[in-house]
Amino acid sequence: MNWLRDDVAMSGDQEDRGRAVRRPRVVRRPVAAPGPLGELKELLYRLYLEAGPPTLEHIAALIAADDSLPGAPEKDTIARCQGSADLPANQVDVADRDRAGP
Repeated sequence: MNWLRDDVAMSGDQEDRGRAVRRPRVVRRPVAAPGPLGELKELLYRLYLEAGPPTLEHIAALIAADDSLPGAPEKDTIARCQGSADLPANQVDVADRDRAGP
């Protein structure tokens, strides 16, 4: 009785004779405070969802392939930037320096 076994994939999870379909996890929506950062995070998350949502590996590969960009973050950095309600640590440091003046 296969329907009692928990190690058998459901029919919707199988493709091509029993090979399991890998479904990447969707990055959770960040809950940012109201204001410009919250609006930016909301916009980025909506674009992410409208795009599929793509895997972090795919996003990292697209960024790395664009030679006009100054750097290429890894998927863990992308996940922190996209899923966190705060500015990335490096951005906070830059913003603090800018406020302090020369």
